[in-house]
Amino acid sequence: MNLRFKQIQIHNFFSISDIQLDLDYEGYTVISGINNSQLDNANSNGSGKSAIWEALCWAITGETIRGTNQVTKLDDNDGCYVRLQFYNDNDFIEILRAKDHKEYKSTIKFIVNKEDKSGKGIRDTQKAIQEYLPELNTLLINSVIILGQGLPYRFSNNTPSKRKEILETLSKSDFMILSIKDRIDKRKQVLQTDLRAVEDKLLSLNTTKANLNNQLNKLNNDLIEIKKQTPSSLET
Repeated sequence: MNLRFKQIQIHNFFSISDIQLDLDYEGYTVISGINNSQLDNANSNGSGKSAIWEALCWAITGETIRGTNQVTKLDDNDGCYVRLQFYNDNDFIEILRAKDHKEYKSTIKFIVNKEDKSGKGIRDTQKAIQEYLPELNTLLINSVIILGQGLPYRFSNNTPSKRKEILETLSKSDFMILSIKDRIDKRKQVLQTDLRAVEDKLLSLNTTKANLNNQLNKLNNDLIEIKKQTPSSLET
């Protein structure tokens, strides 16, 4: 999975009214927020800096970093939408996610190389996105792609086992480990089948051996009885 984000368009999401950002080949970019609200004395907080990346996460997963379902700008009744464009390896992806928008309603559109891969509804389309991008979940986005101040999933804040899980996902070693485990299980099944065949053959041979020993013992006993009944003159 080689992601390259190209563009994001945001409408009425959190504190953002309308914005379109080009994300491809922008290098290091400083975003300064200005809070024009007369209700508080904040200079930059609440101006929508983090909301840009919340919108990116929401477009792909349907979840926000802060875990809230209230994403529409509170002072607007037009609903919201986020349109995200990016490359996954050589595939060009476009995701449009809308909530209570007057034109788009509440929906998800999933386009791959200009081909509509959307399902019948939101759940089916989200499932299609997850199947196409199985590694790209909220944890991965918020731990690796977005590294913001105080984010709940920041990579360094995770436990060692969770960091291991994330690194395995990034390196695709998790799939390698699963593949190895699968091959081991299949080989184990083959060996167990072979072992059962050998055990069955051994049981059969032991049974045959026991029967032959019984026959041999019987013949020896019969021979002893014959010798007892034979006159000594005949023996000489």
